[in-house]
Amino acid sequence: MKLFPFSKFTNPKCVFKMKKFVLLFSLFITCIISILHAQTNNATKKFRLGLKTGLSLSSFTKDVGVFAPWTPGVPASGYSNYKKYFRISSLLGATVEYPVTPSFVVGAELLYAGRGAAYREPNHSVVTITDQGTRKTYNYYKFKIDYLEVPLSAKWDLSANSNGITSFSLYGGLAPAFVLSQSTSYHSYSTSSASPIADPTVRNGELKYVRPFNLSTVAGFQIAGKRKGSFFVDGRFSHTLLPVFKYATTDEGYNLNTAMWTATLGLGIYLKT
Repeated sequence: MKLFPFSKFTNPKCVFKMKKFVLLFSLFITCIISILHAQTNNATKKFRLGLKTGLSLSSFTKDVGVFAPWTPGVPASGYSNYKKYFRISSLLGATVEYPVTPSFVVGAELLYAGRGAAYREPNHSVVTITDQGTRKTYNYYKFKIDYLEVPLSAKWDLSANSNGITSFSLYGGLAPAFVLSQSTSYHSYSTSSASPIADPTVRNGELKYVRPFNLSTVAGFQIAGKRKGSFFVDGRFSHTLLPVFKYATTDEGYNLNTAMWTATLGLGIYLKT
């Protein structure tokens, strides 16, 4: 059992399994719109459909693979200069909500969510020159795991009884997630003695043994307009309840037993019904 970068680098293009997401996303939207338009009673009219996108930061809770120098009884990896960092990715999807009372709302979402982690080391041979001066440059090794998530939540509107046009809510819930794609990438710089400019290079590889299903706890806040068609801002923190990988260690004894945290900031709009 090997986990990249134990195996050799490969150079395939990163292929994301978007067809599965697009199909499920389309079915989700179609079902919600059908519900909203097929019924005319007051209960059905209370459903709210929204679209959202955003930015996410995620990382592992423990060092893994060759980046776990504390693992006893394993050979030196040569990666001791790498420090744990986070992967920056995106999310995209739809949300549907049903207000049980003016202050209590239940909801579900269907999201394409980029997750994972990163490690980086300083690149002492290259600097980045900006208007603000020079900055340190890093080489990055990224674990990229993209999920189809279906967060289920209960939300409490703390401003339901106010007369303002903006609501502030807190929510919590669970988010089942299914892996859509998994890969790794190494980001570095190539230099030439004939040129003072360093070119960024990327090498892609496989990532094995990711658990195909996971479950996360979710907690967050939302600021939204009270009118139909209003925009909303959503901040969220999630933490997996299951390990990211199916195995606790590699064949060499390096650690794989880790969970994953994710912080997201989303922007969306509630569509008129």
